Amino acid sequence: MKYPHFLFYLGTAMVGYFATQTIYYEILYHPDNLYLPLFVTDLKTENISHWFFPPSTYAFPDMFLMYLLSFCVSLKYLPATYGILNLTLILLSSYFLLKQELGKHKARFAIHLILLLLLVSISVSYFHESSLNLFVYLFTSGHHTSAIYLFLGTLSFYRFKSSRMSYFALCLPILFFGYLSDRFLILCFFSLIFIHKNRKDMYRWIILSILILLFSEVLLQYLNHFYHIPSSFLNLLKNISNTSLGEFFLNTLTYFYIFFKLYFTRVGLLFHLIGICIILASILKKRKMRLTNSFLVFGILSFCFLGIIGRYAFPHAFPIRYLVPSLYCFLLYGVIVILKPSSLSCTNYQIYYAFSYLLLAFSLFITLSITQTMVERIATHREGILAYHQSQPNKRFWTSYIAEKKLRFWSENQLQPLPCDSEGNPYLWISGAFKNQFEVRAHCPQRGERIWVPNSLTKDF
Repeated sequence: MKYPHFLFYLGTAMVGYFATQTIYYEILYHPDNLYLPLFVTDLKTENISHWFFPPSTYAFPDMFLMYLLSFCVSLKYLPATYGILNLTLILLSSYFLLKQELGKHKARFAIHLILLLLLVSISVSYFHESSLNLFVYLFTSGHHTSAIYLFLGTLSFYRFKSSRMSYFALCLPILFFGYLSDRFLILCFFSLIFIHKNRKDMYRWIILSILILLFSEVLLQYLNHFYHIPSSFLNLLKNISNTSLGEFFLNTLTYFYIFFKLYFTRVGLLFHLIGICIILASILKKRKMRLTNSFLVFGILSFCFLGIIGRYAFPHAFPIRYLVPSLYCFLLYGVIVILKPSSLSCTNYQIYYAFSYLLLAFSLFITLSITQTMVERIATHREGILAYHQSQPNKRFWTSYIAEKKLRFWSENQLQPLPCDSEGNPYLWISGAFKNQFEVRAHCPQRGERIWVPNSLTKDF
């Protein structure tokens, strides 16, 4: 093919369209994922000093890409458009690495195989909505999918031994902006330390990384004087300060036991089958792979990161989104293990993939047309609720965090609700609703006096 990446964009656009219209709509327009679209809207129109940021701001590349896209698409289509772009970047960065390991033809074959698997997962999940589809997080912002192509891109440039200085020139800015976006994102960069065979290069990498991290931390502390950015490290130390070493290991083991139990009961069978196939292929293939150490270390660090976040930093029983980058890299590694030693001819696969794309697209289009009545009914109900609140003289009222994000987003900032938590205090995390300090010091009205938006709008329908 003369333009090998054309099918990547076409395929990801098709996947994104069906994903946002059907099974992936629920998480794509989740309130947490509406944080960046609302923030970049305020960034373009007014001062952002009133924003209360989460500990992980996702400034790069999520916020940067979202800001650029906001000039091209409207607010309501911004999450879906970002999801398509995000998946495209992940596939392209995967292609560059696969091309080095497998060659051009096998790399194209592998990328289309992954994309086809994604389409199949959408169709399977559509008929089994109770099971969680992990591919949904490849479309979302602020859920660490950026760690996938940051890790793969850095690893790919590291492989060019003739341009070592270019490698450092690329790694250090990525490390700088990555740390400003999410302090815990540095774990995926630390995994590269363990694959340095040249001790001199390893020491140089460690020294430069420490300097960059110190400079990033100083800049974050400076920005904290102007913006509300809590420290994730301080929150982690606060939660484990009163925990003994024995309690720490016991709590960690208990947490991972609960996490695995939830994983095998909630995640779809398709992902378990993929994992089993990759493990069996890795055992049967005797050839030693050059990328084994890097992917193994990245997977272990990501898994430890999951435990740190879910158990101690920001307690959550099942934060599966933090494990998605390592699971995707695990999938890539399995594809390399299976295809590299094979003598499979991958030169005439385009017609088969094209036929598969069309067949799946047609089947998804049929199912979409069946559910179109339900989608239109929900949209009509949502517009009716928005029209009622927009007709009221007071556009500012107290509500929940979920309702606040949904109302601001779907009304395109015409409504300005104030979020409060279940204890009756202002909700100051991931919020740009408070314009002055008086609102922050105020207490929410009593539960019976608050304005709660009907569940048909605020739920993740």
